[in-house]
Amino acid sequence: MYIPAAVNTCLSPTVTLADAAIYGPTYLTNDVIGKAIPVGGDQAVVLTALKTGSVTKFMGDVIRIKKITNNVKSVLTDFNLFNGRADPYHLNANQGRFVGLMLSLKWNNDISLNIFQIAFQADMPCPDMKFYLFTSESAEPVNFTIGETTTPYIPFNYNQTGGSVQTLDIPIPVPSDNGVYYLGYFETDLGAGQSIKKTLDYVNVPNCTSCNENYYTQFMKRVKYLNVQPFWVDANNLNGDLLFNTNLVNYTDFNNWGINFKASVNCDISAFVCRNKAMFYDALSMRYALDILTYILMNVRNNALLEQVKDGIIFLRDGDKQNGTSGLQTKYEEIIAALNVDLSGFNELCLPCVNNARVKKAYLG
Repeated sequence: MYIPAAVNTCLSPTVTLADAAIYGPTYLTNDVIGKAIPVGGDQAVVLTALKTGSVTKFMGDVIRIKKITNNVKSVLTDFNLFNGRADPYHLNANQGRFVGLMLSLKWNNDISLNIFQIAFQADMPCPDMKFYLFTSESAEPVNFTIGETTTPYIPFNYNQTGGSVQTLDIPIPVPSDNGVYYLGYFETDLGAGQSIKKTLDYVNVPNCTSCNENYYTQFMKRVKYLNVQPFWVDANNLNGDLLFNTNLVNYTDFNNWGINFKASVNCDISAFVCRNKAMFYDALSMRYALDILTYILMNVRNNALLEQVKDGIIFLRDGDKQNGTSGLQTKYEEIIAALNVDLSGFNELCLPCVNNARVKKAYLG
């Protein structure tokens, strides 16, 4: 539905503490917040983390309350690059190259590729195997969060013998933008190992539909939305573990370099949200205010100043049901419900068909 990192990158700069303080100027001050920060803590770091959480909660609330999930359809459910495995005697010589698959979306506006399983075949165990994802828009590889660790690669301890397939379940999002993505590995990480290739044409429509019907089916599923182009970069043209010179990439149509994957092509509202971020300013500022207030309440620490303002913060946030006073939480839900999220500019592939006999506007809410 959306890529959290992409949405946070564009929405977080749109709100500041001053924007949140409009909804609680008495309590959302540096003095009060500073008293809630644990000893040795950094207020800027805490507020940045709170804002990231606010964006996530806000997006969840928009999707839920505006029922966006019900108004956006899936594009392509689960598919494989190919079915089965390669014959173990089809080896690729290990020449220290960077090899892999170049991926690009054809309908890249509001469409994303979500790889959720990656598979590999080699002729021997390769415990130092790593997968990298590069984008043409950045010299640095894409970072992955594995547990509590952020790394510029996916560790893949290939421990098979006899050319068996090994899989790893891990999300690899390829977002809806105009970039080209390079998924692959450095052959030096294979040690003495060699990858095993599945000799299929990954670029052109198969000539014989009956020769390999399963592959033809998988190919036709994804070719409308996704281009896959196997490639390699010679060892002497590499740039350490940074993006290589893409003008020096070599292409082949028939070598998967031992790689297979399972994926889906989904509608992605990330770019849509970023294109329309101005409409979310007030609601996101209020969400940020709520999260800071809750943080203060959770960190009173017997501080005299915080004890004095505690009841006021609770009243501001929750209101008083007995006398019918609405709190900030209720007002926030109301402003979300009142948002006119106009999906008419969203990718038409993602929107369900509308029965013209029953006129239906594209406004939600």
